Amino acid sequence: MIEILVHLANHNKIFSQQAKLTLAGWDEASALAVAADPRSSAEVLEYMISPHNLRPRLLAALLENPTVTAESIIQLATSGSRETVDAILKSKRCGQSPAIQNALASNPNFRAAESAALEQMEASNAEAAAVPPDSAAA
Repeated sequence: MIEILVHLANHNKIFSQQAKLTLAGWDEASALAVAADPRSSAEVLEYMISPHNLRPRLLAALLENPTVTAESIIQLATSGSRETVDAILKSKRCGQSPAIQNALASNPNFRAAESAALEQMEASNAEAAAVPPDSAAA
């Protein structure tokens, strides 16, 4: 059902507005289940993480969902609110992606004091990249 509504919201001029209203009122518990499920449709997840449609309560689940593209997170990291910046900083994907870290650093809501946290993440990424895979397993 949610896939149909997202399709209508994105691609149908006649029913778009009604579909968007229905999605905005969608039950939070079931929306959270969809946001956390890696098997959820990429189109649905992209709709959910879009800055125009984002529900703050779903953000943590969306950030950790591997089906959500890094590009979507980068878009959010660049222009998201203060709360969005905090959530992205706490996510595992931020710690693993220099591109997301750079996008966060460019956000006007990013605090200078948080630069140290990003530098620590970058150092951890560099150390992890320097360790050969065989020695990491030993």
